[in-house]
Amino acid sequence: MSVVGAFKLANSHWIPAVGLGTWHIPRKQLSETVQVALESGYRHFDTASIFQTADVLGDTLHRYDLPRAAIFLSYKLWPTHFKREDVQPAVEKALKDLRMDYLDSLLLHFPNALKTEQVGQKETATPAAGGQGKSVTPKMSLQVDHEHDIGDTWAALEDLHRQGLIRTLGVSNYSIPKLDELKAKVTSVQPMINQVELHPYHPQWELLEYSRKHDIHLTAASPLGSTQGKDLRSDPV
Repeated sequence: MSVVGAFKLANSHWIPAVGLGTWHIPRKQLSETVQVALESGYRHFDTASIFQTADVLGDTLHRYDLPRAAIFLSYKLWPTHFKREDVQPAVEKALKDLRMDYLDSLLLHFPNALKTEQVGQKETATPAAGGQGKSVTPKMSLQVDHEHDIGDTWAALEDLHRQGLIRTLGVSNYSIPKLDELKAKVTSVQPMINQVELHPYHPQWELLEYSRKHDIHLTAASPLGSTQGKDLRSDPV
């Protein structure tokens, strides 16, 4: 049994209408949560490199022993892996963790690449001969990489799509201007999914209309309300 409903993507693949995201689920509870979801009919599961849940999700799905075609797996690539040479190793690690030979969809987690930069120094107390000493180490921080060309990232994903490792390419947290910017750099495979915060408190009508016009499936993250704002489950209406 699967949860009722699915949407046909621009490449004729189907994406189940309801999925289980694995963000903020403690690893000790994740396997049981996924199993309950499977028994309830869920077949669409979402994970990401930053979630650190792919291995537990993969083990649980493997134990459940459903046909691969019955499962839709969506994976979001973190922006520190946007360099062209970093994309394939990151995807191969995801596949290894998930115990799968392809991803149903691969989404760029955010529009901008990130890089690690030194923003200062930090002192750490260390035992030293004759008294208390200090070691000085670089203080690192994630910064937006304004020099990165997102077209290079997308070209790497298109290569993996041609190899059959990814069936559908997409994005996450993209605005209309960012979609236009990306689409101008696409050479062969268009983005077909955009996962964004979408719920009655934040309906995103303009983005929805744009997505329909450009054959982009708009996936609603946090459909019951943002974790940072109002929650539909507590609304008296």
